[in-house]
Amino acid sequence: MKIQTVCDNRIFGRAYRKGKKRAGRYIVVYVIKGRGKCCRLGITVTKERGSAVVRNRIKRIIRAAWRDVAVRCTLTEGCDVIVVARDAAADAKSTEIAPELEDMLVVLGAAEKKTEPEPNETAEDAEDKTALTTTIPAPTASLSVEND
Repeated sequence: MKIQTVCDNRIFGRAYRKGKKRAGRYIVVYVIKGRGKCCRLGITVTKERGSAVVRNRIKRIIRAAWRDVAVRCTLTEGCDVIVVARDAAADAKSTEIAPELEDMLVVLGAAEKKTEPEPNETAEDAEDKTALTTTIPAPTASLSVEND
């Protein structure tokens, strides 16, 4: 799946001025209504975060988190999402950033969590999983010692 990106500086500026904002430990997210039919992603990592290698690593991690969120959530059509990296993002993994990004997008109205089961999972499989997780009491056996 190719990620649609925001490349126009005017859209970044408009998102900073008029967009809805949410800050977290690793990232700050701005959401603004766009003109397209798909949800687009823009990433900002300033030079304060480190060298070009570090900045590109942060961008790769944020894109990976975006892909995870796109699978788990239904993204709202026609919105632009701008993600600004914070200092802690340099040492984070995409698995740490993805839940934070997902929660922020849901709160800002750019995504909705999917409630349907996994694509390969049927209702019977879901019931089997819950049956396996219930605790079953262990059988008690009494041992007797016989003297000869």
